[in-house]
Amino acid sequence: MAINNALNINLVGTTGTGNFTGSTGATYVTPTLGAATATSLDFTSTAGIIATTTNNNAAAGSVGEVISSVVDQSSAVSITTGTAKDITSISLTAGDWDVFGSIGITGNSTTIPSSYIGLINSAVNLTPPAFGALTSQWLNVSIATLGTYIGCDVQGIYFRLSGTTTIYLVGFGNFTVSTAAMFGSIHARRRR
Repeated sequence: MAINNALNINLVGTTGTGNFTGSTGATYVTPTLGAATATSLDFTSTAGIIATTTNNNAAAGSVGEVISSVVDQSSAVSITTGTAKDITSISLTAGDWDVFGSIGITGNSTTIPSSYIGLINSAVNLTPPAFGALTSQWLNVSIATLGTYIGCDVQGIYFRLSGTTTIYLVGFGNFTVSTAAMFGSIHARRRR
């Protein structure tokens, strides 16, 4: 003779409907969570991942995070003709980053520039690659003297980093007669 015992227990402090589950292996359908915390999340799609929904920057570590460094003309870094020089740098944490920037060269009324280059790389004082390389923006200058400044964008680069890495904005210029200095900006946005 089989005996079926059915227990009807009122769980104090519970809300919602359906079966009550234990703490291991439970599946919840359309639950409403408050301020929940977890050690990990496994998304089957990215539809619910939101970096920011307004006109601000995403938080550190979030998709869309922005890191920048700017050296303006008044703080330009002195350069030696034909020698690479780090203009500024940023530190990027592990992840995928789109990095882009701009570079400018300034001097006085007797400075005669012939060309200059700006590039983005993870190497310190990287010697510029040959004209047309994908990591650089090269500008041949056809003016008699500098006097003020000229500038250009630096081609963007994609970095996939496994750990914290310093990324440099490197300048390189060829000029004669007088002095020159370079300035610019480097910006990174976390892709994922």
